[in-house]
Amino acid sequence: MQKCIDYLPRKSFNTYGVVLLTLFGLFALVIISISGSLAFDTSFHCFDKTVSKTKEVSLIKNINIKCSLEYQEKFLFILPTYAMFILNFGIVFDLSIAWLAFNDRDFMNDEEFCTVYLLRKRKRIRKFLNKIRERFNGEEVFGLTDDFGGTEIFMRPLEDIYVNVVIQEGRERMNAYPREFERHEIYQSHLETPRKVTKLTSTADIFKPTKSRMMQSYPRTILVIGRPGIGKTMLTKKLLHQWKGKEDEFWHGKIVILLQFRTFNNITVTLREMFGFAKGLSSDDFETVYDFILSNPTNIVILFDGLDELNVDSVISCTNRETVNSLNDKMPMFLIFKMLVHGRLLRGVTILTTSRPTAQHLFRDLNFERTVEVLGFFEEQIKQYVFKFCDNDSTSNWIWNQIQGSAEMRSLCYIPVNSYIVCLTLKESIENDGSGLQLHESLNNKSSLGTITELYKRAVKVLLYRHHPKYRSQPIPSDYLIIPFPKELEKDLMELKEVAKTGICDGQLIFERTSRDEFGDLANCGLFTKLPDKQRNLFCFLHLTLQEFLAAAKVVDDMDKVIQFLDNHVKDPKWHLVIQFVAGLVGDKIREDPKKYKNQKVLADIQK
Repeated sequence: MQKCIDYLPRKSFNTYGVVLLTLFGLFALVIISISGSLAFDTSFHCFDKTVSKTKEVSLIKNINIKCSLEYQEKFLFILPTYAMFILNFGIVFDLSIAWLAFNDRDFMNDEEFCTVYLLRKRKRIRKFLNKIRERFNGEEVFGLTDDFGGTEIFMRPLEDIYVNVVIQEGRERMNAYPREFERHEIYQSHLETPRKVTKLTSTADIFKPTKSRMMQSYPRTILVIGRPGIGKTMLTKKLLHQWKGKEDEFWHGKIVILLQFRTFNNITVTLREMFGFAKGLSSDDFETVYDFILSNPTNIVILFDGLDELNVDSVISCTNRETVNSLNDKMPMFLIFKMLVHGRLLRGVTILTTSRPTAQHLFRDLNFERTVEVLGFFEEQIKQYVFKFCDNDSTSNWIWNQIQGSAEMRSLCYIPVNSYIVCLTLKESIENDGSGLQLHESLNNKSSLGTITELYKRAVKVLLYRHHPKYRSQPIPSDYLIIPFPKELEKDLMELKEVAKTGICDGQLIFERTSRDEFGDLANCGLFTKLPDKQRNLFCFLHLTLQEFLAAAKVVDDMDKVIQFLDNHVKDPKWHLVIQFVAGLVGDKIREDPKKYKNQKVLADIQK
């Protein structure tokens, strides 16, 4: 309360509040005056002639006792008057507190009570938050390079690209982990919305009680599980976008911080330094924002993206640190994160964390209050994406018919990134002479290996020709999808194949290099890209399936060692899709040169 008194402004209440308090004070003053006048009423005199004429001590004592009893009997109503005044005041005060607490879940917090209700700082806080929103650097977070297959590639705002994903509370497949189960099971998709799924009308609903549990409190810690490319990072950007635009009542009075775990690999930071890596916040506002975070943690939402991308050794993951000696202490990021989740640091802050299922060893003991899974696109959403991707209705219909006619392609498209790859490749195929017909025949092939392999062979060419710095500004040959690569592109592709295969061997999806120029033109070639990190040089493939396809291509480059590769990796789940691509690529090689592979022993061994 001392803090409230220290910062009490001259005008703490509006006109209505001043009038109400004045009337209440006058009423109290009148009641107290009446009660006081009655309490000190002088009309009663404890005087008796007998007392004045005698000096007997015992007689005086008896008369005083009698006098006192008579006084109490006459003015006995005074005590109920005081009691009634106090009781009325208490009832009004309790009802006011109960009403405010019912309408605002954060009201019972001391800081909230002092800064908003007692001090009436609501307007100043609102102005401060509006200023933070206005100065937020949206281009850094929301501007996305978009390629819808047109003649130009340009930046599109987030709201024009994003198609809502379906979010399920709880886990759909508790056992869907690449290290333990088959690869095709991990990418099993749903073509219809499961009964347990809640389709959110607003992504902010992820922070609210579900309709089936309206008496449930607001979850403070939320874990979002999702497979690679399914939309977890996009979800965090969408939440940040909604906060900036105040699209939901939940965001009022709050500051949202977006942090990416990969930023903190191999470094220790203080709490202050951690918030310094927040995406989009103006550096000019950092001091005021940081002070607001420390003093109003219940008004802060921290979005942590990519727990699976954080390097955590076994010692740190098992360390349980109860408190922070000083906010200036440097610690590994995972320890700060654990204390935030457990409420030992910034008590009351709301935490949302995204992760792939592979990081189960990190999040299983954190006891999140809510766990949701991003299930990706269902059939209707795939269709919506296709028709949004293509402006031409006839092209959209053709692409949609191809996807509908292929169970393998539908199972790929439930992942948004794969929907992009499929749509871009099919659109390029239909718009190039002779290419669309050949792909159509391949897609109608009964062999799923031929279908998916042919699709990804074309996808690699489409992405390289459209994005490679040396080719994107040059005219593209009309038959580029069915002719061999130019030698220069073939050289770059060989390097990418090696990186892809090595990455899968080492369980690596993100690659760090000492120099940003180490990958040269490959860093922006469409298949492979540099991540937007100002501190470190991080690179990754567009999607895991592309990395797996290129790894398979590397394996097939040496046909003599394919059988040995299969013997070594056939039982390892993380290689299952690679092996499927290997089978398709080997089949292509045999068809291209049937005399060389006359006995087809390699293909026969793969199909076992």
